Amino acid sequence: MEAARLRLVPLTKQFADRFDERECRAADAHWREHGFGHWALLERQTGDFVGSAEVHFAYAGVEGISTDEVEVGIEILPDYQGQGYATEALAAMIGDAWRRTNADHVVAYTRTDHAVSITLMKKLGFGFRSSGSGRDDEPIVVYTLSRPS
Repeated sequence: MEAARLRLVPLTKQFADRFDERECRAADAHWREHGFGHWALLERQTGDFVGSAEVHFAYAGVEGISTDEVEVGIEILPDYQGQGYATEALAAMIGDAWRRTNADHVVAYTRTDHAVSITLMKKLGFGFRSSGSGRDDEPIVVYTLSRPS
């Protein structure tokens, strides 16, 4: 899949040299089982790995999100942050998630003190759903985005 400046390809174990191997294996398994999953984000012009975007059934342990919900998230490597890659990648992969899943909404969460992520979610049309706690008991906020009609 392509966006303006990015090429999104399934995050599989082939990216273990550039990204966490355990996460790559889990993403690969999710793709095989469900037909959707995490994406590796590659700069179109250079082929550089700039980060990953996740779309998967939510994992247990996050207060405010159910494991039958589709969760989205993004991780941009420090050298590429602040350049709009997160917005571009999330918009593309959420559109793809609507095509690949029958989910009527997607969810995302972030730490309560992570203003950049909160701003990004609002920019993409997510609405606040609840406060909660993450897997390590850190305070989080949960946002949701409904499937367009």
